[in-house]
Amino acid sequence: MSKVPAGTLLKSYAHWVKANTLVWRVPVSEDGELTSPQRRFHLHYSRGSKMQVTGHGIEHADAVIPLKIAGLNIPSDVMAKYPHLYGSTHLEIEPEHMDKVSSAHNAACQVDGTAHNLTSSRSMSSAKASWL
Repeated sequence: MSKVPAGTLLKSYAHWVKANTLVWRVPVSEDGELTSPQRRFHLHYSRGSKMQVTGHGIEHADAVIPLKIAGLNIPSDVMAKYPHLYGSTHLEIEPEHMDKVSSAHNAACQVDGTAHNLTSSRSMSSAKASWL
């Protein structure tokens, strides 16, 4: 993989809409289908805001939380509150990682989505907890 940073934190935005739910306008796979090999998504956070994007991805996070693709449909209560997020990918934090959420929601947060084969596209975004 290149040492040149891949992705940008300035052009997209992941929305943290519930304690365990994030939505982001990045397709779940290269072709946007759930049946295709899917991207891997992660929430990175740093209380000291020392993260940076490099050719290896997001580095210097205090912790990284894996995100599960929960489907292409965003929950109706989220859509009612945030209708502009229609068409976004629905991501969830697994129950075994919820203990990290209290540390992450007050920290600088970034989300990445890496293609399944690690050689094609990588997307990155800042994330802010809007459910607080």
